[in-house]
Amino acid sequence: INTYLRHGDPGVVRFVRNVLKSASVPFFKQVGQWMSAAELKDPFQEFFVVAKKSVPADRLWQDRYVLNWQMVPSFIHKSLAARILQVGKSINFIHKCCRKARRGIQGEGKEVDIEIADLKIEGLEDLSFADVVEGAGRRDKLRRVVDRAADAINSQLMGMMRDSFQVRKHCMALKKYLLLGQGDFATRLLDLLDDELSEPATKVFRHNLVSVLKAAIQQTNAQFEDPDVLKRLDVRLLRSVQRDSGWDVFSLDYHIDLPLNVVLNKNAIDRYLRVFSFLWRLRRVDHCLVKCWSMYVANSNALWRATQGDGGVGTLGAVLKKGYLVRNEMSHFVSNLTSYMMFEVLECAWADFDINLNKAKDLDELINAHEQYLAQILSGALMGSEKEDGLTSDGGVLGELNKMFDLILKFVKLQEHVYDAALVDLKTVQDEKLEVYKRQQKGEWGKSAKQAIQGDQKRSDHLSRRKKVYEQVYDRLLSLEETFAHLLTGLRSRLSAEHSSSDAQFLDVRLDFNEFYEEKRKKESRLQRDREIGAYASSTI
Repeated sequence: INTYLRHGDPGVVRFVRNVLKSASVPFFKQVGQWMSAAELKDPFQEFFVVAKKSVPADRLWQDRYVLNWQMVPSFIHKSLAARILQVGKSINFIHKCCRKARRGIQGEGKEVDIEIADLKIEGLEDLSFADVVEGAGRRDKLRRVVDRAADAINSQLMGMMRDSFQVRKHCMALKKYLLLGQGDFATRLLDLLDDELSEPATKVFRHNLVSVLKAAIQQTNAQFEDPDVLKRLDVRLLRSVQRDSGWDVFSLDYHIDLPLNVVLNKNAIDRYLRVFSFLWRLRRVDHCLVKCWSMYVANSNALWRATQGDGGVGTLGAVLKKGYLVRNEMSHFVSNLTSYMMFEVLECAWADFDINLNKAKDLDELINAHEQYLAQILSGALMGSEKEDGLTSDGGVLGELNKMFDLILKFVKLQEHVYDAALVDLKTVQDEKLEVYKRQQKGEWGKSAKQAIQGDQKRSDHLSRRKKVYEQVYDRLLSLEETFAHLLTGLRSRLSAEHSSSDAQFLDVRLDFNEFYEEKRKKESRLQRDREIGAYASSTI
């Protein structure tokens, strides 16, 4: 009917306008009811706002009420229709979600005291068709009324989210614990879980891990955290496959309820857990290298005493020196990657999110700000598309990083075996010397001639076997060093090709700040070229 207002006959226009004034009375009455009390009385589905049933709790805001664009009148602009929808959604959200919420989780704690201000907006109850078609002064009345209602309800809703439900506090808690931003807590948790998670996944039980989590909280600054946050922090065991260890199935978790789960929905928590899996593995690798270094320092004097008289490649001294150099390379890589993740990625993303959180004027802007925050973290964390799983992806930068983490864990395990074997040999020699000393103190011979000959023969055989073992270990260290350098070169190539951000490029520079790997790559290229030329020359003779 509205199209006939553009008819050339003034009489037809007046007639159509009178018809529309009467016909649109129920429509504008429904608009007023929707924007004042979120009431939707539309048995014949004639209104442009549609209510859906069976919507998940964390999708109430996004999916409970939607626009039916075919029912939007031609005299209502699409942006105005979206604004009207948002006003009613906000009122309904406060009634249905905020008033039912409680401080704490799973029904614990005090109920949130929510007072809804009087939202009687001037002009909302007497809207009519004249407010959108007649005169310049009245034509914008509907938009002005909608804007006033939107500003009032959005201001109240955002105040609740920031103050009553403290959305920033919970986002910060997720950053501290699921993104491991609380350094002392993450380090202590790794220390306490080391033995527990080294067991097969089938022998790891959630109640034991929860006890360890509580101990880590009590022994770090996390004990001063808000009790509401600590109640939500929990342990999750992932689905295991054959030969998985506890490290492969452990994850922290954070429980979210209404109305926070509209912002921190299941999809968002899943992305937090993806980043946690990556950061947890990075922290584990760093922890293993530190433990390897601690073992070396604690036994350095004894180990170097055991190498006295060594010489050549197949000796303990050569193995210790090569292991020291390889560990330094790996520590340099891990420390730079950790610094990049904690500062260039997490802290920068949080700084931007904090600004957008304070600037958000409605719930949609708050949700979008949080989505951008997570997208920035995933992109900066070199995790590629969201279809890739954080630990099983074999392609891209993340695939290269996982291979390097596996290689570092193999190196640490090899070093531990070397240290253990060397200390056992040293203890055996010391025990023999102590036995000789005790006999001499009693006035006896330290060793008889026969014992000396047998001891020398036994020691010679043992040293011969050990030399073969150390030669194999040295070759294995050379292989690990070469593979690590190759993987690092591949990682740097992928950083240059797949990530154009300045932070990722700067990480590339930091990983090879003195061009050590670049020179090694050029040297290998020259050797490979010389071998190919030599092979070609031999084949042509």
